[in-house]
Amino acid sequence: NNFFANAAETNTPNGTVWKLDHHFASRHKLTFNGRLSSGLDGAAPVFENAANPGAPRREVRSRSGSFSETFNISPTLVNQFSLSASYSALAPDSSVINSNTDFAGDLGLTGLQPGAFPRFDLGQYVDIGSSPGSLVRYQIASYALSDGLSVRLRKNNVKLNFYASRGQVNSFRPRNPSGRFAFNSKLT
Repeated sequence: NNFFANAAETNTPNGTVWKLDHHFASRHKLTFNGRLSSGLDGAAPVFENAANPGAPRREVRSRSGSFSETFNISPTLVNQFSLSASYSALAPDSSVINSNTDFAGDLGLTGLQPGAFPRFDLGQYVDIGSSPGSLVRYQIASYALSDGLSVRLRKNNVKLNFYASRGQVNSFRPRNPSGRFAFNSKLT
């Protein structure tokens, strides 16, 4: 009755960060930045099978890049242009979750979504089945463009800025995709 699990977390990031600054002529500066990252994140399973009640491992990806150019038109006039893009995504670990397996159907339950083990809340015992939100996945992309002009007049500095951005989010967030069944001491 005193079963517990104390397992290590999975955290395997893998990526790179790079930056390049380049001055050409005496009035131009170019800057390039980039970042790539992929990895696996999540708690170790309580049970090493599809009925694991713990949080699932997740594949995490992110990408970003930016470019900027600074042009010193004169000692009192500076123009800076920049462009950036970023992307991030989260999905269940595909090596563990097979979206075509009908676990509920194998247990004799019909009308439920395949891909996740049904959740069985067993009161004071260890629950079995996919935790709520185990099939959550999302992708986020964002883009930005800006241009700024800085003018110095005697002791004053005036800045004019233009900024435009665009973003996109795709998400899938089922709470209990293959059903949730609760049992307690009042049910036999």
